Amino acid sequence: MKNKAVTLLCILTILITTGIVAFADYSNTLPDRVSADETPVADDLIEQIVSGDIDKELLPGATLNGKVTVNAINADYPAFVRIVVAFEADRFDSYNSFTESIVPTLSESYGWTIHNNWIRIEYENEYYYMTYAVYNEELFNGNAVILKYTVNMNSKVSNELVNRLDDGQGYDVLVVTQATQSNGWTNSNGEITAEDVLDAAFGELSSINHPWVNSIASNDN
Repeated sequence: MKNKAVTLLCILTILITTGIVAFADYSNTLPDRVSADETPVADDLIEQIVSGDIDKELLPGATLNGKVTVNAINADYPAFVRIVVAFEADRFDSYNSFTESIVPTLSESYGWTIHNNWIRIEYENEYYYMTYAVYNEELFNGNAVILKYTVNMNSKVSNELVNRLDDGQGYDVLVVTQATQSNGWTNSNGEITAEDVLDAAFGELSSINHPWVNSIASNDN
């Protein structure tokens, strides 16, 4: 059990070794990339705010609700964004067995592509099932988008499972928003799509490539 229900990670940008994010013309090269926590700096593209049922125990028959708000904060550079969410999975080694007891859902909403290819990952000696959502358009300064999620627990789960998941600290949901500029980058068909730009910047998500692999910083809410 993690100490907090929601963990926000901050991943430093590539291409820069000084720690300062540069916004140059990288036409047809990999895009520059950043991520966000709740204390953005001047050169960040976005900020992420997680709200809702944080640090709460997940009980049989109950539902936890969460909301991720992403604000664009850079006046010069719009961003493509994807939100990666991972739900605590205890000892379940298959998604089907996991969802017999716990059912996580990313809510369908306008502008988002919700992916349901759930991936089992390990983070700090605990297992999670991870998925993500991509916002299909560039996010411009001053605009915000919202993604909601729910976690429902079957009413017939054992007290043993409830206790293992909680341990006095609440049910864990990990959330990271990844953002990148396109910088003129195009795919092999000469197109700019949110999915392709984000995959080029961060790589396709997998059990060995996700925001919590070798994480360099974290903030607990």
